Amino acid sequence: MNRVDGNELIEIDLLQLLIELIDKIKRIAVTALVFMLLLGGFRFAKGMYKLRSPELIAEAEEKYEEELKSYESQMQLYDSQINAVVKSIEKNDDYMQESILMNLDVNHFYEAESVYYIDTGYQINPSLAYQTPDKTASVLKTYESLLSSGNLYTYIQKNLEAYIPLRYLQELITVETDTSAGILRLKVIGRDEKTVRQALALLQTYFEEQRSTVSASVGEHAVSLVEISSFNGGDGSTETAAGETEGYSSESMRNTIADRQNQVIKRQQDMQKQLSDLQAKQKEIKEPGAPQRNVKTVLKASIKFAVLGLVLGLFCAGAWISFGFVGRNSVMDESEAYQASALTILGSMKRFPESGMMGKVKGVLAGDRERCADIQELCQLTLANLSVRSGWNSEHSILLVGSSQEMNAVIADQLRSLGETRVESGGDILQSAAAIQELAAAEELILVEKKGCISKRKLQKESKKLQQLNKKVWGIILL
Repeated sequence: MNRVDGNELIEIDLLQLLIELIDKIKRIAVTALVFMLLLGGFRFAKGMYKLRSPELIAEAEEKYEEELKSYESQMQLYDSQINAVVKSIEKNDDYMQESILMNLDVNHFYEAESVYYIDTGYQINPSLAYQTPDKTASVLKTYESLLSSGNLYTYIQKNLEAYIPLRYLQELITVETDTSAGILRLKVIGRDEKTVRQALALLQTYFEEQRSTVSASVGEHAVSLVEISSFNGGDGSTETAAGETEGYSSESMRNTIADRQNQVIKRQQDMQKQLSDLQAKQKEIKEPGAPQRNVKTVLKASIKFAVLGLVLGLFCAGAWISFGFVGRNSVMDESEAYQASALTILGSMKRFPESGMMGKVKGVLAGDRERCADIQELCQLTLANLSVRSGWNSEHSILLVGSSQEMNAVIADQLRSLGETRVESGGDILQSAAAIQELAAAEELILVEKKGCISKRKLQKESKKLQQLNKKVWGIILL
């Protein structure tokens, strides 16, 4: 849409813009050719100059060396990062394959537990203002530290029938304390019941051996075995020895094992993604090309610039013509002329009367098939349209007005030659003082304008001026 005045918007037809571009195709092609020759020639001249300039050759070599060093540095950095991630993935994969904990079936594993009560004999004496501190928590913490040390795992590994590496054995043993209740829990999990029971027995033995050490270093205390429990994921059949209970593996331990396995799997997935990202980023790094010193390379670069110039020329020429078309806002066909002036179209000539393929294409797009081919046919059609108009009298004098006084005279001569009509030619009623004076004496008028040359704004002004003068305007002839 393009604004004609403060209150009205007149639409710009994209089809007319396309016709305008086709009509100016030679100008666009010449502009594109000039741009192509300029950019291609400039690049060729610059390339040939570089081939013969020792300073530029040395500068290009230095720049290439710097880019190559930067490229190699980046590649080495990514290689080191990728190798580190690959090693971590392999290490984690080995762990997932070898770890007993990672290969436990959460629905079928064995768990054994011993629960001890630690009693330091602590009692509150109401008669004393200051009480002796309760050493239960200290005793439990000491046991927890001793039962989580490397000495314990080495002891169990040496005495266990089945060999288990220390790293994986450590994952199967859990020591928990409840200082408020004085409870110490020893837990062992595994794939077979025999190994689990044996490991728990060794854990208990080691615990018993540490009692004297803890008593001497922390404080005297009594130890009571509260319960020995074994759970399994089998069919639930039980043959319980005295002082023991047996049943299914605990839900909390199942969740603990599942969480641990999921964490390791998630870490493996994250490292795989990190590896993929690093490899993708490394592939994006382009190795700099060594400076080429031959005419063939210069020609290739010149052709690229020439193609770029061709595209740039097409774009610039098309944009310039389009902006000019929009800025002129010209009347291009009968509908636009009627919309701007509200005058009857008495006749219209073809916009593209030339022959040839391009002329035919432009004519079809512009709608020239229904238009007059020459001035004589145009004037005959004009007289025919006037003859059927109410109030028309061929004896009346008619004044032709419009932007081109020369064309008005040609049309007037042709109209006079075709009949007894009294026709006079005038000029531009907006800019010519003589035409305005002739307009004052005229009673009946016909407006003559050329499509593509008069703007919608000017045609609208002409129409309004004629209406304000209360002149009889029969219509408009479009050339």
